[in-house]
Amino acid sequence: MKKQAKRADIHRKKVFFGPKIGICKNMFADAIQDHNYEYCSYGKDCRSRIKDFLISKKIISFLPRFLKRFIYRHILGYSFLKGRRCTEYIFLFSNGYELYGERASFLSFLDYLKKDFKNCKLAIHLYDAVQTDDIRAFFLQYRHYFDTILTFNRYDAIELGIEYYGPVSESGIVEPQGESEESDLFFSGRADLARANLTIKTFKCLSDKGKKCIFFVHFQNVREIIPEFYNQLCNCLGINNPLIDSCCIEYKQSKFYFDTYIPYAQTLSYLLKTKAFLEIVILPEGRASCTSRLAQAMAYKRKLLTNCEITKEEPYYNDHNIFTFSKPEDIDVHFFDTDFQKIEKSFSTVDMLKYMEQRSFGNIAE
Repeated sequence: MKKQAKRADIHRKKVFFGPKIGICKNMFADAIQDHNYEYCSYGKDCRSRIKDFLISKKIISFLPRFLKRFIYRHILGYSFLKGRRCTEYIFLFSNGYELYGERASFLSFLDYLKKDFKNCKLAIHLYDAVQTDDIRAFFLQYRHYFDTILTFNRYDAIELGIEYYGPVSESGIVEPQGESEESDLFFSGRADLARANLTIKTFKCLSDKGKKCIFFVHFQNVREIIPEFYNQLCNCLGINNPLIDSCCIEYKQSKFYFDTYIPYAQTLSYLLKTKAFLEIVILPEGRASCTSRLAQAMAYKRKLLTNCEITKEEPYYNDHNIFTFSKPEDIDVHFFDTDFQKIEKSFSTVDMLKYMEQRSFGNIAE
């Protein structure tokens, strides 16, 4: 039986559809570099070409499979479409932040895979919350294509009957770059008014208690909320600085970089020199149970300060590594004084893909 299983694995083609750019691509860096998987990005270029050729002309559904294969092969350029040397195929997906864009083209592609690759398996890890009625309706459209569905979000797992796996992160794959400095608490992320109040008050409260905080907050295509956010920041800190793009506000020994984006590799430089990573999840509860910062912090053995109470349900949770709070005044500053305690949990994307494969082929019990 072992020899048969080994032979089957040798003739099994493993194709991973993952992000082309952005933070999600960095989270999957270990899988992208693993030679056991053919990595296929499903970026904007491919999306627009699929839409132009297959959707607007409405021809794909009427074509025989060999013509569909020819069109997909030339539009997408994926290697697995160019030859059929394997007896089994598994197609593994991540949907981080609406990765696939044009929905009709995505559904057509899934339909093609299921019909053209007989007995193939499809598995997906949802790295974006199924929050709105629109996204939920789309999920119900593609759900039946997949043999295995995992989610990072505990709330979606409960409400939609999806298996919870949790967030993933690379660790030691991406090389840290750029200058950085040590801190007690580090935060880097996109800002919005829903999280502004707690982000600003946490910065001030801990800075007032003698902790060094370094925050990088940036905006994307939301210029209209910047003055309101900035005024809230200045009023809270009791300063009167004029609003300029990409400024750094120094408060006591802390620094708040306003409207400043730093690449993932530079984020790592700061993460490796901090005691704790800050996570602010949009509340009320039920939208998302965590962000990628949970996996990043644990993978890089850094403590996590989070406003999400449900994090306590993680099997690796302990109060030495993770502190949950609703008000900054409740944060115990002694949390920063102890070392990170080792946990037995892998956040590797490769390990997750292996689990998805085993689950899809029935090697793991329900």
